[in-house]
Amino acid sequence: GYHSVLPYTPAGIEEEIPYKISDKKRLKKIFREGDIIALQKIKNEINIPLFHELRRCGVKMVLIDCDLPLSPEISKMTDLVICCSKRLSELYSAEGIRSLYIEDSPEAFSPSPRESRKAANVLHCYWFGDGSEEKWKDVERLRNILESDKRLKRWKLCTISNHSDADIQWRPDFLLDLRKADAVAIPAFQQSEGLQVKSANRLLQAMALSLPVLCSPVPSYCDVIKQNEDGIICQTADEWVNAFVRLESEEYRTAIGLSAFRTAKQYSLENNIQSWVAAFQLDGRFRKTQSSEEANEDRKVGDFFLRKLLERNIFYWNSIPFSFANGLAYLP
Repeated sequence: GYHSVLPYTPAGIEEEIPYKISDKKRLKKIFREGDIIALQKIKNEINIPLFHELRRCGVKMVLIDCDLPLSPEISKMTDLVICCSKRLSELYSAEGIRSLYIEDSPEAFSPSPRESRKAANVLHCYWFGDGSEEKWKDVERLRNILESDKRLKRWKLCTISNHSDADIQWRPDFLLDLRKADAVAIPAFQQSEGLQVKSANRLLQAMALSLPVLCSPVPSYCDVIKQNEDGIICQTADEWVNAFVRLESEEYRTAIGLSAFRTAKQYSLENNIQSWVAAFQLDGRFRKTQSSEEANEDRKVGDFFLRKLLERNIFYWNSIPFSFANGLAYLP
């Protein structure tokens, strides 16, 4: 219900916001005092000149961060840092930076477990995540656990990832595949500093589909799970094996999955939204009105950034509505 604008959609990772010092006069015509800008993981210090100009315009800035390293130079220029893990928020607070923790919300919910396949003799354990080599080491170790113990011969590992060896290549609607799982495993065998500040987003998404989840004792996971009630935390190889053995019981899988769903609902967008509204201190000024003035403001913001992107990459021409007037407007 609040008026918001997505200035531009990058073709790929764009660490540098499209802006030049020579644009500052035009910037003042676009942004007004009291506006709020959310910086989604924008931590490259190359953007500092732009942030200085935005501060001069009276704009409030909020950095949304989810990973290390911390960005003290950027965060000190913002009014607030919002983190999706308690530990990351605590690290920013220790630097004297105002920070809040709001957990990620799952994208989709399914209120009941998958249909039973009584005739099937195979149970599918799904793993999903990005295809970095470090994470793929976790996959290989998980596979070894499943294949090296005769008690787990019913279990088959299925992976969803952008890694070349994944069973299912990642796509935007990958949750349709994940729903087919009998259980989901989220191991983190490779300990690192970054792991300590990870959010519980993968865990909560699997739980939101009423799936029983086995995971490593990552701090954010331990904050969410009640052991053996709505999930299973495993540390040693024996604990992983014993958890899979227990999950061969359909009754146990169903009970864990239903409890997991109830826990995940606590983090739904409907429940989280008021935390975001309070964090941004939104009030009646930001209410959506569908007015022609709002539409004109949206167009000005989009035009400004698209023109800057065009100077970098002609590909962005495809993002601009075609007209003779637009063609003239985007000429240098």
